[in-house]
Amino acid sequence: QAIFITEHGKNYFLKLFPQYYNKYSISKLGVPERGDSKPSRDGIFRIVTCSNLLSVKRVDLLAKSLLLIDSIHIQWTHFGDGDNSSRASLLKISSGFSNNILFNFKGRVTNSEVMDYYKMNPVDLFCNVSLSEGLPVSIMEALSFGVPVYATDCGGVSELVNDENGKLLNLHLTPESLAIDFKKFYKHKYGDALIRENARKNWANNVNSNDNYRAFIGIINGL
Repeated sequence: QAIFITEHGKNYFLKLFPQYYNKYSISKLGVPERGDSKPSRDGIFRIVTCSNLLSVKRVDLLAKSLLLIDSIHIQWTHFGDGDNSSRASLLKISSGFSNNILFNFKGRVTNSEVMDYYKMNPVDLFCNVSLSEGLPVSIMEALSFGVPVYATDCGGVSELVNDENGKLLNLHLTPESLAIDFKKFYKHKYGDALIRENARKNWANNVNSNDNYRAFIGIINGL
């Protein structure tokens, strides 16, 4: 029996080993209920990212996109760190931000600190521009707080993100295209109650750990 956390993973094995189709099942990961996050009410566009500073995560690409925006007041908060070189590279890019961009570099913190941030601070958008993913817990966590998500279409991300709760970004996006997407979000979806409600519903119906882990136990007990 093979148990996958994404449809993407299951479909990959179906192509390689179709003869074992009846041995494949899905049991997605999940995150628990922790509360709601609120949107900004002061016109500042607050973006959160959460990842290690690895080349595959392309946090520098997001930073470069903000260099191209001078018409919106943005507060970008990043959780996660890397080696001295990757950190220095990111901080060098951010030093070129215009006065309308505030970069809040949190570095490596505990998961509970990230969750507390969602609960205690307004968050308008979670963004992930990674080249490769499985089923990102960071995206599940954002959705659980009702935060819309913009993320690149890789791995199982499309099973979490859609036009109703955010946007699937082209895997080969550029800083220029991402800057345009940020401007469009601010113009059309900033503070929108429906997209936040849809984010929360997606978590509840798809990656609520209380439901998913009970279902996983059921699969194991049935083997």
